[in-house]
Amino acid sequence: ATGGSGASGVFLALFTLSPQSLPQLQVVQFIGIAAPLLGVVFAFDAVNGERHEGTLPRLLSQPIHRDDVINGKFVAGLTVIGVVLAAVVVVTVLGIGTGLVLVGGTDLLTLSAAELLHLYRAKRASPVEVTRAVLQRIDGLNPVLNAFCFAAPDALAAAKASEACWVKGEPRGALDGVPVSIKDLLLTRGWPTLRGSKTVDPKGPWNDDAPVVARLREADAVLLGKTATPEFGWKGVTDNPLTGITRNPWNPAKTPGGSSGGAAAALAAGIGPLTLGTDGGGSIRIPCAFTGVFGLKPSFGRVPAWPLSPFGTVAHVGPMTRSVHDAALMLDVLSQPEARDWFALPDDPRDYRVRLDDVMRRLAIDLRAHLG
Repeated sequence: ATGGSGASGVFLALFTLSPQSLPQLQVVQFIGIAAPLLGVVFAFDAVNGERHEGTLPRLLSQPIHRDDVINGKFVAGLTVIGVVLAAVVVVTVLGIGTGLVLVGGTDLLTLSAAELLHLYRAKRASPVEVTRAVLQRIDGLNPVLNAFCFAAPDALAAAKASEACWVKGEPRGALDGVPVSIKDLLLTRGWPTLRGSKTVDPKGPWNDDAPVVARLREADAVLLGKTATPEFGWKGVTDNPLTGITRNPWNPAKTPGGSSGGAAAALAAGIGPLTLGTDGGGSIRIPCAFTGVFGLKPSFGRVPAWPLSPFGTVAHVGPMTRSVHDAALMLDVLSQPEARDWFALPDDPRDYRVRLDDVMRRLAIDLRAHLG
């Protein structure tokens, strides 16, 4: 390449890549690395319009010719670097188009619920900035992933109420300010629960919360919306007549599994740290395996359910998270007693997080790449 074509060649090589060819959660990091390098290449080409080879220090140590300054080429190159670096700062810090918000160099949307609660307590993060970032990520990724079928109109208002409590040092519940999504098989007061079917009337009435949704409200979680399910949750992939196909964030050409596929896709894409799933024949376990997140099908009755699933005692309700610790935290909330479920187990007062780390340290994993 000669002259400006050197920069043009790098530009084409970097930016003709499809975003889907990269892990979706690493797009911003890719831009952050590529853009400054691209700016340097433009500046380098602008210095004297010839082919250059060598290391970056050698590039920057080349003498500045008077003609270059007079012609404005060097100034133009520095301008490009400045503009590109400024854009990287804006994208990386403010999270434009990605929902990315950094605290101490860490993306809030990659943090667990336990870590978010720690930051709230230390006043180093706010439920408002976390919820705003999550909603922005829904806007950016849901057109591709189709993980959500309903977005809560009052999520930001709930986050502001939570923020006020944390500012006073008086959180109200165990999940105060933590974003949570709900599978669209579970009744949620004021929201349509369509179960992925055109046979359900969106007009409702929608006057009741399922027990698990009621427990989340009592814990002051921020409810984000409803996640997609196959019609009535009947199969191990997630598509339905209402919202179409839900896609795996690791590779949108693949399925996230089902029937809690929308929930798993949301978790894997960083759209909230907690979500509710249901499981009869693998509807939590399959999508968790397909997307690399954690899920638990609790013993029947440990997490109360109402109304009972058409699949009867086979169907359970459970937490889906990105860590075992978060699942234990969520199970502490979900397992509270509920009079509407006649099959509910007696109250278990234990904290499922106690000694969790000690237990995990005593376990070993046997991995075999080849069986037989």
